[in-house]
Amino acid sequence: MISRLRWTGLVAMALFVIAPVARAQQGVAAVNWLAGCWEMQTPTRRVVEQWMAPANGEMRGNSRTIAGSREVEGERLRIFASGDSLVYDARPSGQARTEFRGTVTGQREVTFANPAHDFPQRISYRTLGNDSLVARIEGDRDGRRQPVTYSYRRVDCAGFGPSAADVVESTLQAHYADLATALDASTAGLNTWFAKHGRRDFTYIYWASAGYRPPVVTREQVDRVAQQQASNPPPSTMTDRTNQVTIERTLVRADTAEVLMTLRMEHTFVDTPGRFGPAGERRARTIEQQRLDRWIRSGDRWQLANAALIADETRVEGKPFIKNGRQQ
Repeated sequence: MISRLRWTGLVAMALFVIAPVARAQQGVAAVNWLAGCWEMQTPTRRVVEQWMAPANGEMRGNSRTIAGSREVEGERLRIFASGDSLVYDARPSGQARTEFRGTVTGQREVTFANPAHDFPQRISYRTLGNDSLVARIEGDRDGRRQPVTYSYRRVDCAGFGPSAADVVESTLQAHYADLATALDASTAGLNTWFAKHGRRDFTYIYWASAGYRPPVVTREQVDRVAQQQASNPPPSTMTDRTNQVTIERTLVRADTAEVLMTLRMEHTFVDTPGRFGPAGERRARTIEQQRLDRWIRSGDRWQLANAALIADETRVEGKPFIKNGRQQ
């Protein structure tokens, strides 16, 4: 969808709207009618959008714009449920990843909206029967752009299979879902995950935070800490923990995959010493890290060779506290 929007001159944006709980709880099953291949033709271009059937709690897709016999634009797509929202994750070629949150407005209709955005403020998909799909963008804060409607027809998916990066990322997505599960279960989840998926020569590199923590952590150190934390879990006052792992980009070369990912950890804690206000009160803390992970395939198994921390930020009650290893 973003490739088509960019074609009309749009700039990538992030839209956030909360979906009704009843619909969101259905997960991607609420939009499984998108599965298949849809084609739009103009005098100069052909756009094919392909959605795979729901699997592992998500739907993956891609959009390709073809001029003549040459693909001129490409976009990787994903729909998944996050909390009470449906999330539309779009990664156009050559542009930053964009995330939308939307509302299922009918049995075969979904709308993504942001009243604060300039244009569009609403993006919708709806089907007309089994073989027609209508996409529409509308809503201009400045009142200068008219709604645009795109009409698609269902076509055979032959020749439009997933790319190598799509296949690899789908496999690695399950590993990162495992990371979120490990973090939900324990504050020691990151070390446990490194120990489970890391190669024997695995290293964790603290690019941004070298100087206040060891710049490199070896697999042996990870194993030792993970075992200690498993047998003697550290006491914690953290509650209301939520953890989200997002793959931003995946680059595949033969049996090596480099993944740019973002890890967002949120929880509340008891501020016993009163560093952020009256002592003993419960406060909200968010830790967001960006890493570059390098995976190597051996047979049919992907193992983590190294993880390099690029940037991190800790916020308490929404205010930056630590950024890239330095207190703010």
